[in-house]
Amino acid sequence: MAALNYNFKMFRIRLSCWYHHFQPLPFPQGIRYAKLAEIPPIMGLYSSFVPALVYAILGSSKHVAVGTVAACSLLIADTIGSKVSSKDDPTLYLHLVFTAAFITGVFQAALGFLRLGILVDFLSHSTITGFMGGTAIIICLQQLKGLLGVSHFTTKTDVVSVLHAVFKNRNEVCTAED
Repeated sequence: MAALNYNFKMFRIRLSCWYHHFQPLPFPQGIRYAKLAEIPPIMGLYSSFVPALVYAILGSSKHVAVGTVAACSLLIADTIGSKVSSKDDPTLYLHLVFTAAFITGVFQAALGFLRLGILVDFLSHSTITGFMGGTAIIICLQQLKGLLGVSHFTTKTDVVSVLHAVFKNRNEVCTAED
């Protein structure tokens, strides 16, 4: 139904919004999310502007924010990283990341075509808040590696493993004199 009201004026407005969306925030954010997913930083740049451009052209809602998500980056890194190391076999790791992204896109497109977005209404506010809070804690803990300058760090995302890695490798922590 939204496609019936789509015209060139709407396209120009959306294209203008897409262009103005690219202030300084999305690029470093995309690079950081790529590092969270343990993929090359250039992929983060692509993930910053390509989805927003596609949505500017094809999207139907005026109220949707499109872009990279830290939770997805962590989920990809944890799921694929448990099977293949990004350091040992980077080509296979990237192929698995691309395959997971493709399958996710197909699944989301199918849900959209079948109009199953209503299923989100059945998730309670507590569930969504807990998910966002847990994700925020995991992201903060994963940033300790760069913040403290620890070179040997865990690839696991649970709180106990991360804190254990910080305290076990506390002799590597960079100080102001380093």
